Amino acid sequence: MTREFGIAQEYQAARLSDAAAVILAAGETPNFNTRVTIEQLPWRIYPPHFGLFFETPMIALPAMRPFVVSAIVGFPGDRDHLTVIDANGRHIVSLLNAIRFHTAGKEVNVEKEFLAYRQIGFPNCMIAPVDAAVPMIFTRAFGPATYADCEAWIAQNCGKA
Repeated sequence: MTREFGIAQEYQAARLSDAAAVILAAGETPNFNTRVTIEQLPWRIYPPHFGLFFETPMIALPAMRPFVVSAIVGFPGDRDHLTVIDANGRHIVSLLNAIRFHTAGKEVNVEKEFLAYRQIGFPNCMIAPVDAAVPMIFTRAFGPATYADCEAWIAQNCGKA
């Protein structure tokens, strides 16, 4: 299998979070069975550079085939562009902010969507979301409440059969 830099007609990139981006490349391959990938280049530079590669098996099927390939990559949040290298050279691709995933903050488990359950005949307790399936050996004991309220109730009441 031969591996070489490929050529794309268009590159786009969008920031996913402060530490990740997605890179898209579109174009045509010269062979029907050519595999197209986008990978981080092994150079020790900051910020990292990426390459578009064509991998063609020893027996190639010559036929122009369109491709669209994407890669989710780690990328620093303080940059507004990234570099992709292909057979035509270096391409500077601006990072769009169209796709943005926000990480969970301090508001995790604060909605009143949890129940505290007590095991029948035993002092074991557990917390589960309101809509969760719970084994029949448990009975509802407290809630709906926040996760912290359920933990506080378990600390006070569990262990008492």
